Amino acid sequence: MAIGEARSVGRTASALAAVARLALGETDPAVAAEILARLHELIEYDAAAISAFDPIAGGHVTLASRGYPRDVLAYLEGPFTQHDVGYARSLARGVPLRMCDVPYDYHASPGFLEVFGPAGYNEGMTACLRAADGRYTGMVNLSTCAVDEPSDDARDALLALMPTLAAFADAARTAAEVART
Repeated sequence: MAIGEARSVGRTASALAAVARLALGETDPAVAAEILARLHELIEYDAAAISAFDPIAGGHVTLASRGYPRDVLAYLEGPFTQHDVGYARSLARGVPLRMCDVPYDYHASPGFLEVFGPAGYNEGMTACLRAADGRYTGMVNLSTCAVDEPSDDARDALLALMPTLAAFADAARTAAEVART
């Protein structure tokens, strides 16, 4: 392994560890924002959001967002997100899914044509999060203007973080549910 590669792996491991420490047992919105900041150290993105699933409303609640305009967040929060083919495939497969990973042209889908494309995003990735017991807890969305990002390494990094991020989304959702009652 070259010195530059070793430094890159070291920075990645350090950032992953920092995200894990931030996420475990925390529900503060500032922590969610910090998680997105740390994710940006690992994964190039132009916009990102971490959301908890609200089973009562049947949609998502944004815990933190960086770069998304309000109309894109409205799409990500709404129940119609569940009909987005990329979201559905990520949920079914249990892995982060990039637009380029779907077996058809995601750029011809309603989600892209009506939401992501007009906002200037050409590629992106969705990771549907599940608690250790299998319950769906939320999702992470990352979008890029570039067509060649997120990379395979970015997808693998997000895959490694999914259990921790799922626990974070679950804790945030549980706190919100308790506050409503």
